Amino acid sequence: MDRRCAVTINESFARDEVLLNLDLLGPDIKPGSMMAIDVLKPDTEKPSQNMLGKQLFQERGKDSSQTNNSKTGDTQNRYIFVVKDMPKDLKVRYPTAEVYVAKHIADVFGMKKGSQVLLTPVRCLGSHLALIPTSNFTPDFR
Repeated sequence: MDRRCAVTINESFARDEVLLNLDLLGPDIKPGSMMAIDVLKPDTEKPSQNMLGKQLFQERGKDSSQTNNSKTGDTQNRYIFVVKDMPKDLKVRYPTAEVYVAKHIADVFGMKKGSQVLLTPVRCLGSHLALIPTSNFTPDFR
């Protein structure tokens, strides 16, 4: 489920680099899941609804890397993050904010206030984390 959103920039100190307003984005996006942000090119920011639907339909069968290249022109500008919901106080202060990005991240990825981005779920095919049981582990510090 890809979703177009407008960015709101957090100009002050932020502990979290990206926050999503899950109340606005719907139940399909879950806290703790991984998402990617692709910044859309300015010339593709305001296509008509029919054109966007047609483009998504035509690209549905393509490899996701091909799809992202055609929309953003550069997958190196993709920012991957773990979904975290905006706190209630921010939702009250910015009731229409869908994606709330820390300024230092926005600067690196070329996002400005109101920039259009594409949120895409990241599908992990495996894990690179190996867990070592410690119940029978005895450190040897000789």
